[in-house]
Amino acid sequence: MSDGKTAVLTRKSPLEKFASFCGSAAAWLAALVLFGLAAASLIARMDLLDVSTLAEGKALRVGISLPELLLFVVLTALLAGLCRLLRGLDDQKKTNRLIAGAAVLEFALALWWVFSQQIYPANDQETVWKMAEALASGDFSAYASDSYGWTYFQTCPYQGAMALFMEPFIRLFGNGALRAWSLFGAISAPTCLLALCCIVREFGAKPRTQLLCAVLCLLFVPIPMYASFVYGTLPAPAMVLWGGYGLLRFIKGGKPSWLALPFVLFPLAVLAYQSALIFIIAVCIVAAFSGFGHSGKQLLRGLVLATLLLAVPVAVENIGQSVFFSRVPIPYSTGMPASATVLMGIHSGTYYGPGGFDGSSWNLFWDNNADTTAANAAAVKGIGEYWNTYLHNPKEVKFFLQKTAWQWLDPWFEALTMNGPSITVAGGVGWLATALGGGVLFAPVQAVLRALLTFVYLFAGCGTLAQRRKTGGAVWAQLLGIAFFGGFLFQLVWETKSRYCFPFFVFLLPLAAVGFITALRWAGDKSAK
Repeated sequence: MSDGKTAVLTRKSPLEKFASFCGSAAAWLAALVLFGLAAASLIARMDLLDVSTLAEGKALRVGISLPELLLFVVLTALLAGLCRLLRGLDDQKKTNRLIAGAAVLEFALALWWVFSQQIYPANDQETVWKMAEALASGDFSAYASDSYGWTYFQTCPYQGAMALFMEPFIRLFGNGALRAWSLFGAISAPTCLLALCCIVREFGAKPRTQLLCAVLCLLFVPIPMYASFVYGTLPAPAMVLWGGYGLLRFIKGGKPSWLALPFVLFPLAVLAYQSALIFIIAVCIVAAFSGFGHSGKQLLRGLVLATLLLAVPVAVENIGQSVFFSRVPIPYSTGMPASATVLMGIHSGTYYGPGGFDGSSWNLFWDNNADTTAANAAAVKGIGEYWNTYLHNPKEVKFFLQKTAWQWLDPWFEALTMNGPSITVAGGVGWLATALGGGVLFAPVQAVLRALLTFVYLFAGCGTLAQRRKTGGAVWAQLLGIAFFGGFLFQLVWETKSRYCFPFFVFLLPLAAVGFITALRWAGDKSAK
């Protein structure tokens, strides 16, 4: 850049510099958290001791386990060997066929899991499913003002929108609706795998990185296991990932028609699983930054696009709630404020873990006469009091360390226990359900999943930094890292459940593939370039 002309051509505008700074900051923040989780997974582990119940079925053990450390090394070596075997692969069409084969295998695993057990909804799932049945039949006799269902939907009105999402399955399939729902989940498993591989390709990954992403999806067995879960925990990530892929294609010069994916799938994802909003917010951040450094018109376009991508799903969810209350004999309610759950999440301690559900959020809402505004004021006051406690007594931070470990170090992410008694034990009828539900496969699969946790956390951290270096801090390249970091912060204060972390771990798999290939290159594997 010795001549002035070249300097002018390569100089970044202030907005471009700001966007690069934000992208780099996002990469480093996500990487620091991921490296911390990788270290934690080496010195502590969460054992699932009893798959018959979630309560008192976990134990956090601290201390380096040499056998598990060896298993991590073996897993890393095997994946490195696989990557070396694939080093000559540069045919995208052949890669697409192999990825399609992996998707078929993922679908087969999900079907095997679904048909190896008797599907049934437990706890909250049962409450929402029964409401969906009532919506389909028009029989609301069970929803008197003194019933649990009446209280539940007054407290959690957003679940009404989910019941509306489930209703068509019951109308179409009748007594086979639960099985049909689980088949919907089974389809979502390979859909997730394909979306993740497409996204990593948009990141500029070569064929073998795409295949490594597919292999990591297959190794993470909770993905097909969540097919039978009677919530949108698996379908929603599949929908938002494809929506995110559509946005990436548009940002990178694709046709505006790619925006149909997020505008159609994001509202459906929010109806199926409200926490999908976290990923949608990450997408909105990417969309907003897509116009930085360009003309004022493009900058405005990015900001408008981001606003619409968030406003449409939120509006659809609110409309869904209004439609729900218009059809049921339950008065309209704005429900328990999120601050009440946050208050519970930063101080409660139950056998569900630090910050686990203890009923205090519900009690606060009803102690304030089911008044959302009054309950929110009380919750905010309580949050302030606990925050002051943490500021004056740093040792209390230990609570959040334990909470993080309880959620992010569970190798199953509650895929066996879900939201209550294990469906594998209570309704297991096939070999796979019996083998994984405490049988012959339980211990070895749990050990491999623990090694996979360390692998994904470590190399996903490398992946975020590799993306930063490769793209110069482009925000779009940090989509998955931003979504993960947002989920991490959210779960730090929200109700403790490792299944809430499941979607965000899935988002890390492409980053882990990118990071591992980058690490191989750093280690001297020239074919990794």
